[in-house]
Amino acid sequence: MIQSMPFPTVRGVTRIICPFLSLLFLVLPVAHAGDWTGNVSGYVGRKFMDDSDWPNLDQQLVIGVLFDIRKREWPVSIAVDILGSGDGNESGSRKLKGYTLEEYIGVRKIFELQNPSIRPYVGGGACLDICQAGR
Repeated sequence: MIQSMPFPTVRGVTRIICPFLSLLFLVLPVAHAGDWTGNVSGYVGRKFMDDSDWPNLDQQLVIGVLFDIRKREWPVSIAVDILGSGDGNESGSRKLKGYTLEEYIGVRKIFELQNPSIRPYVGGGACLDICQAGR
């Protein structure tokens, strides 16, 4: 059941995202200093959620940034990803909004193939999910 909740302020969201972005910008100069490699990728997709939990907000656009870095001799990369989704719906005078914010930190194994355009990977780690829906 959706409850009416106040949406987080810019300050609240900033407190969540800033530590992850700070980690990213602190690691980049170190990566440049030695024999490091890494990837920064954009992510765009669609999230499908249970309609009973998210009525009229169950399909949301997702955007995000996926980042990983490793020394060339390491078998796995350190990975930090941030994904966000949101949707709004108006039905008469009733306005609904919903969003999710996902922050991941962990490791990622990227398989190097002969074709550099295809780079499958597998990973694992911890995730912080923040989800909210309301009026």
